[in-house]
Amino acid sequence: PWGKDSEFAFQVTCRLASAGADHVGFTLRYEDGKRDMQFLLRRTGQLDIYFEGDGWSRTRLFEPIAHSAIKHPEAFNSILVIVRGRLVEVYVNGIAVCDPIVLEHVITPCNMLIGGGGGKGARLEFQGVTVWPTENVPTPQEHLQRGAAPLKTALPAPFGSPLDALREGRTAAPDVSKAKVLFRVEFDDPKSGWPQGKYGDGKATRGYKSGKYFI
Repeated sequence: PWGKDSEFAFQVTCRLASAGADHVGFTLRYEDGKRDMQFLLRRTGQLDIYFEGDGWSRTRLFEPIAHSAIKHPEAFNSILVIVRGRLVEVYVNGIAVCDPIVLEHVITPCNMLIGGGGGKGARLEFQGVTVWPTENVPTPQEHLQRGAAPLKTALPAPFGSPLDALREGRTAAPDVSKAKVLFRVEFDDPKSGWPQGKYGDGKATRGYKSGKYFI
């Protein structure tokens, strides 16, 4: 049921766990299955945000993002997106890596899928998935007004983060801890219901190990 909300915060903590792995992250897939927005951490250490399916005029609004907030892709990175209708905020490890994105089309209600890919021997690991409602999470405007980004200039931007604060990693994510958790799994319980065993052509395996979920 949490995947059918039009406004939510969704966080995935993940990493590339082998030399053959190329990208890891998640997809927001519109309920009719015809439109996607994907958030993938690539081996280059960049966050790639792109669009697939019906209605998008471009597959990418900008090149993959390189930012100091993003750790080496073989370390665990937490990717947080906050979706309110057509507005999407993106944070990595608690820091904004781009200005809020205004979508051409709504992407909600949607299903949320974790995953990634790579070559032979690719392995991806997930440490946790959490979903919150946005009712107690400040909007970007409210967040900036509360001093989320220390400014070097006297006048804040009316909507986006000041460029210097965004570039230097000084725009922190809003505190979602006060919001009621809609869904959380930390993969420490193999009975939590995620698929296990061989899949695809039967050569790949997914399951739980040492408090993590692997694909």
